[in-house]
Formats: sequence, C-alpha cells, structure tokens
Amino acid sequence: MKSLSYVLLLIPILLLSGCVSMGKYKTLDQQKIDLEIQKGMLSERVDSLVTEVRLLSKALDEQKALLVKEIGQKNADLNQQQAEYDRLEQELKMKTALLNAKNDSLMAQTTIYDQRLNQLQAKQAEYENMVRDKEQESKNYQALLNSLKSELNDKSVTIQNLEGKLTVTFVNEVLFESGSASISSKGKAILDDFARGMKDNPGYRINVIGHTDNVGISGLLAKTYPSNWELSTARAVAVVRYLSEKSGMTPENLHPEGQSYYAPVASNDTAEGRAKNRRVEIVIVPIAKTAQK
Repeated sequence: MKSLSYVLLLIPILLLSGCVSMGKYKTLDQQKIDLEIQKGMLSERVDSLVTEVRLLSKALDEQKALLVKEIGQKNADLNQQQAEYDRLEQELKMKTALLNAKNDSLMAQTTIYDQRLNQLQAKQAEYENMVRDKEQESKNYQALLNSLKSELNDKSVTIQNLEGKLTVTFVNEVLFESGSASISSKGKAILDDFARGMKDNPGYRINVIGHTDNVGISGLLAKTYPSNWELSTARAVAVVRYLSEKSGMTPENLHPEGQSYYAPVASNDTAEGRAKNRRVEIVIVPIAKTAQK
C-alpha cells in the first residue's frame, strides 16, 4: 500500500520533471536558431568587412602607388632643380670671376688713368710755369734791352735779340788798341756802361766771344799770339777780366771763348768786311735756361 502511494507520488514529480526538460530544450533550440541566424549575419558582416578591407587595401595600394609616383616625380623635379641650381651657381661663380677680373682691369686702368692724369696735370703745371717763365723772361729781356740801350748809345755797339738771346757786339777798334789785346780807355768806358746796364739783371750767363778776320798774325805780334786763335781768346779773356775785376760783375757768370776767324759776319775779301769780323760779342743767356741744357 505504501509502495503504491509512493509510486503515485512519484508520477507527478516525474511528469513535472519531463515538462521542464522539454521547455528547456525548446529554449535551447530557439537559441540555436538565433545563434545560426546571428552566425549568418556575422558571416555576411565578415564577408562585407573582408570586401571593404579588400577595397580599402586596393584604394590604399592605388594611393600608395600615386604617392610613390608623385614622390618620384618630386624627386625628379628636385634633382632637376638641384641641377639647375648647381648650373646657376657655377654660372654665378664664372660671372663673379669675370666681374672680379673686369673690376681688377678697371682698377688697373683707373690707376693708369690717374697716373696719366697726374702726369698731364704736372705737364700742364710745368707748361703754365714755362709760360710764366717765358713771359717773365721776356719782360726781363725787354728791361735788360732797354737798360743796355740807355747805357750803350755808342753807334759802334750793336744790340740784337735773336732766338731768346741778347747779343751785344763791339768792334775791336772800339775796345782795343790796334794789334793788341789791351783794352783802350774808350773800351773801358763802354764796358763800364755795359756793366751798369747789367747791374740790376744778375741772373744771366755772360759768354764773351772773341773774333778776328782771316788775316794771319805777323811781325812782333806773332811772338805773343801765334795764330788768330790765341788773339781772339786773349781779347775775350781781357774783357772778362775787366768786367769781373774793374766793373764788379760776378766772375762765375763770365765765360770767355775765342773763335778765331771761323764765325765771320761779313766777307773777308774787303777791308770793310774784315773790320766787321774783328769784333767781340757778348751773348747774354738766362742762367736757368743754361742749367737745363
């Protein structure tokens, strides 16, 4: 009896236990179905993502290729620009070197120009000084000429201004005793007049030149003067000595010279011509002009 009761009691429990298992099964089955659906959806999503990844990878590869090409082009442009820069830099160096060479040449030419300009200015100054000197020399000569003319009014004395030189000519008969180199009283007076004319004009060289005719020395005179050389020179020396010792002229400026009969001013074929050739010339030259020769 008790056994039956027990069995009866177990029947509902077993039935209840069977109901739970069946419900759970259905739930699990539904879950399985849901999971299958989710799996399918996920599989589609994965496929979509794979496709998207492939597209993105392809796009990335294309962009990468474009970037590589662009970088290559830019590198080529950069290399070309660098080559152009190097060419321009080399050209600039060459032009700079050429410019420096031209500048050096210009500086050298400028130096030469400055030197030539200085030389020209120096020559211009020298020329202007020369002109002033010439003008002053001309004034001095005119003053000297006027002074000598006022002192030497003897008709036997001539004064000439030739080629910048004053020449005072004395015929021998005025200065010397006949047939000698001794100065006569009249000659001394004329030389004193000459010295007075030169008194205010000390800056001159006085060349005293003796001349003779072509008649040879003879008689007693030949013992003292073997030839016309000695006679012409002796008369020039006599004038120099008188001017320095008696008339007070500076000896350093006096220079005697004898030319015999080799510088005639007239023909020796006539007595008149020979008389003109027997003379003493005093050539007056500025000392500064003499020093330049």
